[in-house]
Amino acid sequence: MLDIGAGAGTFAIPLAATARKVTAVEPSPAQVKRLSAAIADAGARNIDILQSRWEEVDIQSLDSQDLVLAVHSFQMLDIAVALRKMCAMASSCIALIHTAGHNLATLSRELFDIEPGPDYTYLQRILIGLGYDPTVTIVAYGYDIPLDIQLDALSFNPGLSEAQCATLRRYFQEHGLTNIRDGKAWIHRSYRDALITITSDNNLVQEELP
Repeated sequence: MLDIGAGAGTFAIPLAATARKVTAVEPSPAQVKRLSAAIADAGARNIDILQSRWEEVDIQSLDSQDLVLAVHSFQMLDIAVALRKMCAMASSCIALIHTAGHNLATLSRELFDIEPGPDYTYLQRILIGLGYDPTVTIVAYGYDIPLDIQLDALSFNPGLSEAQCATLRRYFQEHGLTNIRDGKAWIHRSYRDALITITSDNNLVQEELP
């Protein structure tokens, strides 16, 4: 199988327990270092790391893959070419996971005029335009997180300023959206992800790329 944007091995390592071989594509040197350490800790001997952006991978140098997986890793300049390469590599199934929305998207728009990035329908439309017939399954999940940690994360992505974080903190507190545990304020986050699959049963056909 092929894991594109493998990160620190969240999917590659458990899947290696059942796959004959896993090729993990990851461009970040820091993530590759974490992935290498995680592979060593797990004792996984069937994971190959390819440190590269997916757009730069020569797929002619790779064997065909039963499964091609990409999870929240679609920051690519030409996403249509990238998706076409993924489909060309898969002999049985391609599985893509991308956002279908979260509970701060509307708030970010109203408070800071920040528009969310493209959701799964962008990938879905491109795949249909390429002649594929993707199946979409929506999965909802949520968790509680300390407010300080969430605001710190938001200062990096989408890059909220200190003043914007203070505004968001006030909003949560004034609207009763925090709960106190062990002296800390927590908030609830809810997400919806889309699992987009194309299989050999719904017209996944390998093609040779130029």
